[in-house]
Amino acid sequence: IRILMDNVYEPLDNFSKFLLELKHWDNYVSDQFFTGEYCNRLKGRHTKEFVLNTYKVISKLKELLDEVDVGKFCMCLQSFQQMSKILSLNFVDEYEQVKDLLSQNSTITENSSKQDIASTIFELYDKHCEQLYLYGGWSFMNRSGVEGDYVGETFYLHNLKHYMPHMMRYTYENNGFGPAIFTMEDFEYKNYTSKQEMCCWTNG
Repeated sequence: IRILMDNVYEPLDNFSKFLLELKHWDNYVSDQFFTGEYCNRLKGRHTKEFVLNTYKVISKLKELLDEVDVGKFCMCLQSFQQMSKILSLNFVDEYEQVKDLLSQNSTITENSSKQDIASTIFELYDKHCEQLYLYGGWSFMNRSGVEGDYVGETFYLHNLKHYMPHMMRYTYENNGFGPAIFTMEDFEYKNYTSKQEMCCWTNG
């Protein structure tokens, strides 16, 4: 986003103010974005809030910049948000958990079989992943900095495209679970909590 707005002061200033409207975002974080510094102040809570508000971000970008300039990037953001939701599912075959991901013209209903629901979710992931891989590789998800250089694709993008689809299907077919069972959040939370306990309630 910073590159798209480089040397264009007014949109840059407006978007910086927009970031302040997001939960957890403050001047300490947004100032780095505004000045073009490396964003080492960003934490997980900032990224999560940004992803949760993807549609607001896209709307703001299209308001501030020409859609020709930001169209592909906005498609990347939208696909990444949908993929993030799928990757956060513990179960991919329960209608109540996945109904918000389904399009209005989807044939999947609460009466559909679990296998059909899961297959639809996997196909949805593949669709968004293909879009992210195509446009992400042509914009910001490559290490070389050269637009369209797939040799320089990030490992993160490579993993989402070439490994996660197989891992999700394998995990579901063999165990009946979704990809969220691999998250480290529970471990990190317990690790953080135990450290806080030691720090606040002991002499250690």
